[in-house]
Amino acid sequence: MSADLITEPQARQLVTADAFIVRESRGVGDYILWLVFLAGAIAALSYPFWRVYLLPEADLPSGMAVFAGLFCWLFAALMGGELKAVRQSHNWLLMLTVNQLNIHFRSFRHWKWPVDDKTVLRLSPHDVEYIQPRESLIVAEARGANPLWKTEPMRKRVGLLEIFLRDALTQDQIDVILSENVRMPTSKGIRSRSSHKPLRVSADGFVLSLDFSGRTSPNFMQTVTKLGERYRIRPIGEVEAAAPMLDSKPELTPERVRTIESLAASGDKIGAIQMLRQYTSLSLKESKDVIENGVERTLGSRIRRS
Repeated sequence: MSADLITEPQARQLVTADAFIVRESRGVGDYILWLVFLAGAIAALSYPFWRVYLLPEADLPSGMAVFAGLFCWLFAALMGGELKAVRQSHNWLLMLTVNQLNIHFRSFRHWKWPVDDKTVLRLSPHDVEYIQPRESLIVAEARGANPLWKTEPMRKRVGLLEIFLRDALTQDQIDVILSENVRMPTSKGIRSRSSHKPLRVSADGFVLSLDFSGRTSPNFMQTVTKLGERYRIRPIGEVEAAAPMLDSKPELTPERVRTIESLAASGDKIGAIQMLRQYTSLSLKESKDVIENGVERTLGSRIRRS
């Protein structure tokens, strides 16, 4: 098959002026809410200083105001990070051109990660057998303590694009997608993992599942309509997995360890580091140290031996 993996900057260089691009999006209301939390945090944290002049009769304890300020600051920081991520040029999920379908399977939240990682799957129209869009509206009843309080049901629309391929992805391509889905970013010594996984792959490598459960622009229906101009689109069905999707990190096996060490011994340390990071959650610096000291000697306990 002609499907291959490329870096995100390479994918953007191939985009034509008439390309159809799907991005994660956030509305004006999100920015207003962020400003409200930020203003509340500043006001509450500075309350002990200005209350003497503006509210001398106030009986709110300073400790409670500071606690509320820290709470607002935490929410403002979380929302601010999300809003900053959606404004990056890396923030796109799908690019459709005349002869290519590019799928960016790195979460938009990980825009600080290395740009030379291969995080885009490039497909041609010949690679795609057909596309099955699946959509469902999840409705959850909102419950309030006050029976007089009128509440509307919470609604969330979930969409998936299941892309059925003519030929299966190679095991290396599957491994890269799986590795990206479970990689652990390191920031100031604190490890965390985002649950946002834009693309999943079936066990046999024939089915890709592209997640539209977040807010995208254009939306799911517009994307399905646009894809229908160039690909075979089946009628929209209910959300359900057509094939079991893999969701675990590719394992570090003895065969892969030998390949990594062979690359390092031949002088291709960059290739060895990149391959090691596909199968581990190590940072770039940690991977360099492992390659220098020997993979077998350093990571012997992590190698799955059959």
